[in-house]
Amino acid sequence: MWSKLPIIGWFWALILNIFLAIPTYFLWNYVAPKYLSFLPNLYIYLPFWDIVWIVMLISIVKHVVFGGIFNVKSESNCKEKKINYVEND
Repeated sequence: MWSKLPIIGWFWALILNIFLAIPTYFLWNYVAPKYLSFLPNLYIYLPFWDIVWIVMLISIVKHVVFGGIFNVKSESNCKEKKINYVEND
């Protein structure tokens, strides 16, 4: 959503993606050498900024591919419903 706003939104989206990339960077660089040793070294040791751009790319693709699915508009009537209460004697 933030990335739809020009300049300011793009800045906030970059900041959010940087914060999302921090744990991803540490987890990937901890797990990949142990459990994904069959991968080339290029993919085992990913630099931090590459992970930031991967997170941004995933965010953009998610908005392009799934944008219409998650933006469902409700067309319900917003008027208050009046309920008539009957007093029992």
